[in-house]
Amino acid sequence: MTVTVDLIESYLKSGQIFHRLRKVIVRNLYVSAETDLSRSVIVAGSGRSGTTWLSEIINFDNRYRLIFEPIRPEVVASLAHFQPKQYLRPDNNDEKYLKPIENILYGRIRNPFLDKHNMRFYSRCSLIKMIRGHLMLRWLHTHFPMLPIIFLLRHPLAVAVSKQRIGWDTEELEGFLEQRELVDDHLGRFINLIQNVRTDLERHVLIWCIENYIALKQFRQNELFITFYENLCERPQEEVKRLLDFLGEDSIEKVLQSIRKPSATAIGYRAPVMDRDIGAWRQQISTEQMNRCLEILAAFGLHEVYG
Repeated sequence: MTVTVDLIESYLKSGQIFHRLRKVIVRNLYVSAETDLSRSVIVAGSGRSGTTWLSEIINFDNRYRLIFEPIRPEVVASLAHFQPKQYLRPDNNDEKYLKPIENILYGRIRNPFLDKHNMRFYSRCSLIKMIRGHLMLRWLHTHFPMLPIIFLLRHPLAVAVSKQRIGWDTEELEGFLEQRELVDDHLGRFINLIQNVRTDLERHVLIWCIENYIALKQFRQNELFITFYENLCERPQEEVKRLLDFLGEDSIEKVLQSIRKPSATAIGYRAPVMDRDIGAWRQQISTEQMNRCLEILAAFGLHEVYG
């Protein structure tokens, strides 16, 4: 009984019960409102790159309705015909893709998964957080140019090691090759490389390369805001200032107070994000593994992004 009482007292002191109760209430009872896309934002990046943390930094004052990972065909019925990581050519005007995405962006659907981290009862601006939208970012920008995009990068080996540590699969690699337009437009010259990767680590790095290569290749300078996870950890004041300038905000002190908190999807960490060793992944791979992964990065011309 002592353990139970101590646990409850700890929860009460930290406000966790109130926080969790409020989240349950809000995600079920929030007031739907037509989203103003010019006041909204997309946060995109690879899985395990810090997109949830970045979303929480941007939404430090809870002004946005948070739409969490909307490109999930298995949980959003209107996207059942989408690939898990769907590629769309920028000039694709097919209503079967355009209409369901439009409904999501404008906040016209309610979904327990998409709403699970939302803490806003009413808002006409949304933050759309996605790790599965790289291959349709240019399409989104073409059809919804008023919606700003923040693109987060984290070291590919840090991402790969993190994914491997928690058991993420790599089945999407085969899914890329099943999309004929994707192969014709971008992946044709990488077929042999894709078919000959040997280990899960290499496959995770290859997935990082494909999704980031295609996203970056399709955009010109100043069409999206690029930030680095490592910069947010090592130079938070400078990087947050850049981010707030992009969003037209001026609340840097309040943001810096919240930036140290681990994100809602952080796994196995209790220390503030900025206190972690961002190069810790180096201790978990061999020189041979690193060299092989650098060869994969070089094939896409991405080996110099981090040096």
